[in-house]
Amino acid sequence: MVHGLRKCLTVLVVVTPYDVVAKWASTPIPTFQSNSPFVPLVLGPEALPQTLTEAMATTNPELSLLCALMHNDNLELATMALKTVTGLDEVHAAHYTDILFCGLNPTTRRELEELMQSDKVTYHSEFALRYVQKGREEGREEGREEGREEGREEALLIVLEARGFVLSAEHAARIATATQLELKGWLRRAVSVEAIDQLFAG
Repeated sequence: MVHGLRKCLTVLVVVTPYDVVAKWASTPIPTFQSNSPFVPLVLGPEALPQTLTEAMATTNPELSLLCALMHNDNLELATMALKTVTGLDEVHAAHYTDILFCGLNPTTRRELEELMQSDKVTYHSEFALRYVQKGREEGREEGREEGREEGREEALLIVLEARGFVLSAEHAARIATATQLELKGWLRRAVSVEAIDQLFAG
């Protein structure tokens, strides 16, 4: 289809971080022409190195990104790829950074985000500095919101205890899983209810 639309030579490339998929995709595909099977080009974990020098990454940012994606549990490769791609022009930096975070496994992505919030990695490009600053601001806001959420629950428990109410396991579980809107309403009601069940009524 691409060959017909673009009137150019085309190559099928399979990119996968899974060895089993790479092995499957490397299997020759029989064609109507005898003894001429079709074999896609495959980029899998075995095709790309697990270590890169900083010079190699800087010279070949796409290679750095691919290595991080193919070995998506390798925090060192992910960190190097992030530093490399955020040094590109803003359009490529934004696009490659998005691809990187989408392709990492959840644990490595979380570790990389935590590393970005620390001072252990130094960034120089304008895009990287803005990106990291934005992440730090979002992290601080999330922390403040979590603090407010924990504060409402704790305040509710303190008021109930001060008024002599004993919580059952069911009541405690309901408070622990309540929304912030529920906690806010219950906290106001806690100072005047005469029985614990009245707190959750309505």
